[in-house]
Amino acid sequence: MVLFFGGILSALIAFFAALAYNNGNKFCPKIYRKEIINLDFNPAFMNFNDVSNNANLIITSFFNVKFDISQTPPQPPRPVVLKPDLVAKIALGKKGGFAGQPVEVITDPPPLFGPPKTVWPNEALPAPQGVFPFQALIIAQGFHPAAFPGRLTAIDLSTLTEYVIQQSKEAPDGSPWFYHNVVFLDVDGDSLLDIITVRSSFRIGRFPNPPSGQLVWFKNPGSESLASDTPWDETILYSGFDGPDIYLEMHDFDGDGIDEIIATHFFTGSKISIYGAPEGGNWKDVDATNANAPQVRKVDISNDQGKPFSIEIVDLNGDGQVDILATNHQEDNCTFPALINGKVYALEQPSDGNLFLGGAWKTRVLLDGIFPQPSAPGSMVSRLAPGDAQTFYPTRRMEEDKSIRPWIVVGGDEAGKVWILRPVRQKGSSTSEGAWKYSAAIIFDINDEYGPGTTQTEIPEKPLITISTIGKVAVRYDEEGINGVAELYIPVFEGQQIHVFSFRRGTSQKCLEDEKLDCPPVLPPFGFRSKWAEDMEW
Repeated sequence: MVLFFGGILSALIAFFAALAYNNGNKFCPKIYRKEIINLDFNPAFMNFNDVSNNANLIITSFFNVKFDISQTPPQPPRPVVLKPDLVAKIALGKKGGFAGQPVEVITDPPPLFGPPKTVWPNEALPAPQGVFPFQALIIAQGFHPAAFPGRLTAIDLSTLTEYVIQQSKEAPDGSPWFYHNVVFLDVDGDSLLDIITVRSSFRIGRFPNPPSGQLVWFKNPGSESLASDTPWDETILYSGFDGPDIYLEMHDFDGDGIDEIIATHFFTGSKISIYGAPEGGNWKDVDATNANAPQVRKVDISNDQGKPFSIEIVDLNGDGQVDILATNHQEDNCTFPALINGKVYALEQPSDGNLFLGGAWKTRVLLDGIFPQPSAPGSMVSRLAPGDAQTFYPTRRMEEDKSIRPWIVVGGDEAGKVWILRPVRQKGSSTSEGAWKYSAAIIFDINDEYGPGTTQTEIPEKPLITISTIGKVAVRYDEEGINGVAELYIPVFEGQQIHVFSFRRGTSQKCLEDEKLDCPPVLPPFGFRSKWAEDMEW
């Protein structure tokens, strides 16, 4: 009898210990390796043009270079371009995968002389119906280290014809605008979806200009007036040294039928802001260049979480109101102290619903203590992490159950890792503190995948470059219908590979410890390493 009850007690202790582990800070999802896609360029940002069996994996690529350090007497390393900046697509194969399928570059090759057309492409986003009379991608291009100005373009996926929406010109500070992503809205009420975006401009180096940002919309000319070489008419909604610069999303928070715009200030103030149309008016009424026109309403809702990187509008805690899922992008605590850790966090709406008159948004930290891999020995700048965070469901069946809260996948950028966050309480009370607790697992680490110290070791054939960066993870279901299971596509930027993981059973994948390497000595073999080799990466 004693043995019987002793056995029951042991079983109960083991059960609750396992339960505590699964509902604590750590867990290991049942995720499996599926395949590796090999490329001959650096994969950066990735999306799918749709989620059907006709899906294309869309990949942007930039900074495909090596550095020549062979000059004598010693000279600054000379960047050698191995492949131009580009956007590519891979069509889904008959077996449901992309590995082994032809990689098709869909942007124009650079001319023999003069500036290239495609410059540092960031997000390549599928345009919804109502923007073009064909299936298209919008490509947001440019970044401050690029030698040539970026632009905003669209590509017809059937003919690969490129349409210019805006060719970057000089901003008020004398440097060209660059773009990161876009949203779509019928601004002027003509039943055509227009494009709204944020853009940034500044110059670093010997003659620097401070960052500035703008919120701007481009009027859809319609099918009859659409021409590949004719830019769209633009209207500036907000501009200044405190203007938005990288990410933006839209949502009608106050339910008045007019979307507000949520935007990040990465370079211009380290904050997240909400922009609203004039009270009683609409976005079409706004023109920042006209002093007599109505002005946008603006409120900063987060300014104490470091430099914001990505945002997503989503109901995280299941209370029926959307939240803002965000990441910051912070230093490695080596070259520069990380005064604020890298983290994934959420902003919860004011309980009184007051957006522009001081209603406080509550910050909920979902994952803290994210640090980049320390920069390679000799670097004079810090790497930054994390990158994007986005919600997903392991299965479509889970997504259809509205009581289940979404999971989160976090691309580590220069942390070189990928995290999965699972809500500890997947169902239940949506208003308790427990609704904001997540279990975390690392499913990918560059130093584990490619060998210890990879993020600090230069690629032999590419001096001054290391494999150290995770791009934007792409997510899709592997088949249509209720039985679809999620796949995660993890781009390793300098490694020129995409690692595919699936929640459908296959070759098992272990979860990894969050190992942090020691800071390297700051004794630069080249004082300009960071300018060329690391600061240019992202």
